[in-house]
Amino acid sequence: MFTPPRLSIRAPRVAALVAALLLVPLAALAEGPEVNLELDWQFAVGFGATERGQAYQGDLVYISVQLTDLEGRPLANERLQVSSAAGNMLIEPEPITGPDGMTEVMVIAEQLGDDIIAVSGAGVSQSTRFTVSEPPVDDFAAYAAAMAVPELEGVVSWGDLTDVQVEYSDYALTARFPEKVRRLHGQKVRLAGFMTPLENSERQRHFVISSQPPHCFFHFMGGPASVAEIIAPEGIRFSYDPVILSGTLEIFESSELGILYRLSDARLEGTL
Repeated sequence: MFTPPRLSIRAPRVAALVAALLLVPLAALAEGPEVNLELDWQFAVGFGATERGQAYQGDLVYISVQLTDLEGRPLANERLQVSSAAGNMLIEPEPITGPDGMTEVMVIAEQLGDDIIAVSGAGVSQSTRFTVSEPPVDDFAAYAAAMAVPELEGVVSWGDLTDVQVEYSDYALTARFPEKVRRLHGQKVRLAGFMTPLENSERQRHFVISSQPPHCFFHFMGGPASVAEIIAPEGIRFSYDPVILSGTLEIFESSELGILYRLSDARLEGTL
């Protein structure tokens, strides 16, 4: 009677085979996530820092972010987490990548010295470093005052509006106003300031004014209390000169948008 030969596997060979099978998933895990996260320093706007990785205190820093798979295909709609080691303010701490796999990190450079911006998401993380220096202005207070809208009779004083205590908490503002400012809530007033448009139109229905010319779109020299949101239903033609407006003033003790003052039903009274 024919008996088929027996297959004999020695113990060392069995152990080697089992080890090889076990090492396959471990090796795959060791390769890490199959995505690429790249950070690229763009620029800092405000006082004119031009060196890569350098910003002045008060500047707005732009850092581009791109998320792709290992073949370079963009990964869209991915929520990322951003942190600042120095505690500088992040405009959007959880940006979402667009169709091209890209988004932008914007940081207000408030803290002097080195900062590390870390971005993580989709199982990966990257970081970039920059340094914040003092602005190239001998006397910033005098510089800002010289640029400010002058005090005008019958116009609410920016000196009064900026006499407020502002605190940042969880990316929102809270403010404590003096009584003379609190009494202006709901009142018809006149404000004067420099226009920053929010619409792609010659006549602006929604814009902001500030006590000094804005040196960048997201950050004003006098902080949030030096800016007022303007709602003008009939539209106001854009002007590089300071404008005088009339309307109803609203005051906000807390705001996630960074707005403490809003002038509704605004109308143009003139320019300076």
